[in-house]
Amino acid sequence: HHASVATALHNVAMVHLHAKRYEEAESVLCEAIVLRKQTLGPHHKDVAASSVKLGHVYTKLKKHDSAVKSFKAALHISRDHHDDQQVQSAQVLSHIGCLYYDAKELMAAQATFCDALALYRQKGEQRSVSETLCNVGSIQLKRKNLKDAIDSFSEALDLQRRIWGDNNSRVIATLDNLGYANSKNKDYKQALFYYKEMLRSELEYYGKFNKACSDTVKKQNLMTDKLNNQQ
Repeated sequence: HHASVATALHNVAMVHLHAKRYEEAESVLCEAIVLRKQTLGPHHKDVAASSVKLGHVYTKLKKHDSAVKSFKAALHISRDHHDDQQVQSAQVLSHIGCLYYDAKELMAAQATFCDALALYRQKGEQRSVSETLCNVGSIQLKRKNLKDAIDSFSEALDLQRRIWGDNNSRVIATLDNLGYANSKNKDYKQALFYYKEMLRSELEYYGKFNKACSDTVKKQNLMTDKLNNQQ
């Protein structure tokens, strides 16, 4: 009986969440979590599910620390359930990584995304692996770990091309990141190679030469100038 009341509360909170009534969603979810813990026990996966939703609500309310705490509570439970919850654990870790990134806690963000990456790899979740590699690469780029960033983006690119083919917005963004990372690493020849690949993908993707393509040509010209200056 109480378990069904808790489920009803959780569902009411979801209605509030979708309607962007975050304060209401927060109070109802807190109630649902208390009731689910009482009726199902503190380590039940339904408690984790409500905690994840509460983490999303806190994120919307810009309550960074509370969001991290909620996601970590959910993570603690899903780790107790081992294999069947590994993908969920990885997703929760990714949410925590995003919160750390937004708070400019780059080392914590990178470590958290790397934990998520390891779980996605174990489960063979290739799309999530590629996405998480891009997150890790972006942080490495910000932290000026250029060679590591290039490795992360290169692996992501291989996966993205296998999954989505060449003319895809994800592939274009990763080629752009590889061009940028290589230019920062003063490897202008390699940067130029990626910008050329990028333009080829953009022309396929957009079906015409547009402003994005024009910007890529400017990047190519800049790399050509830098190469000439090097020689």
